[in-house]
Amino acid sequence: MRRRFVLFTVVLLFCWAGSLCWRGGAALICTAWGPEEVLASCLSSPPENEEPALSTLFSTACKLAARVDPAKPGLLRSVLPVVDVADTVVLAAPAAILTVAPQREEADPPFVAIYNTHTGETYALTDGVERVKGAGGVVQAAAVLEEGLKNRNIAVLRSDKVHDVSYAASYLESEKTVRDFVYLNPELDGIFDVHRDSTLPRGRATVNIQGRDVARVLIIVGSDERQPFPAWRQNLEFAERIAAQADALYPGLCAGVRVKAGRYNQYLSPRALLLEIGGVNNTLEEAEIAAMLFADVLADVLQALKEEDKAAANRMQPSPLLRNNSSHSGG
Repeated sequence: MRRRFVLFTVVLLFCWAGSLCWRGGAALICTAWGPEEVLASCLSSPPENEEPALSTLFSTACKLAARVDPAKPGLLRSVLPVVDVADTVVLAAPAAILTVAPQREEADPPFVAIYNTHTGETYALTDGVERVKGAGGVVQAAAVLEEGLKNRNIAVLRSDKVHDVSYAASYLESEKTVRDFVYLNPELDGIFDVHRDSTLPRGRATVNIQGRDVARVLIIVGSDERQPFPAWRQNLEFAERIAAQADALYPGLCAGVRVKAGRYNQYLSPRALLLEIGGVNNTLEEAEIAAMLFADVLADVLQALKEEDKAAANRMQPSPLLRNNSSHSGG
């Protein structure tokens, strides 16, 4: 057994030092072991009957080759299996991760997260192009949405991380961000991925609200057409409630709800949605106004849902009288 660990450790260190070290080392570990074994090794759990020095060397080799640092959110979960919302899985994690997100009090305001999968999307009438490298107009629209929500006493966690350096892999990259959101803040009341429509013609891109031209907002909901997504109708119900409030508050602002075949990271939360704020043929200013108005819509819905969730939780609690009686019952 000792000889096998020594040999495997040398191979891992060689993979790390070579030109293909990162990719080869990670592939070797993931092929040889399952996620639980990788996790255990990276957390320095010494194999039975092994000397401490050898165990430390072995663990170090695993970390170098697999690039797993349990102190950094996101990297640890890169070796763990994908978990749908429908499943309930308790994962052992280091105290450093568990203490990153503090407990929120019951009286806290609604708490949401915002990000951009296609970070480079922008508004051609302002920037002259449809896409830029880095942060495009949709990132600014997301920032205005954040500001508007905060003005309405909604707590916001926003990531401006660039996810579309490789456009084909953008959802794989943004999934890591959403997993970080959910892992560190399991009680999020909403997660919003801000995009802009790529095909909307100028004639249907704006609506006049209070004397101003405003971009329209389309809500996209993923489905189970291509991949398992058993709870997608919960996301649809959330979207329809938002659309109804938008129609009541600012008629014409919301362009409706559209169900599409992809999952768009929405399987990670029953209140995750994709928001297309305007289209390529809008100006940035029109999109910013839309984001500010839509923040009012979201705030109304989120606050109402928070009250409903609180009322439902209270109904599940036994009344003080019942608790009193139960404490005096028995011998």
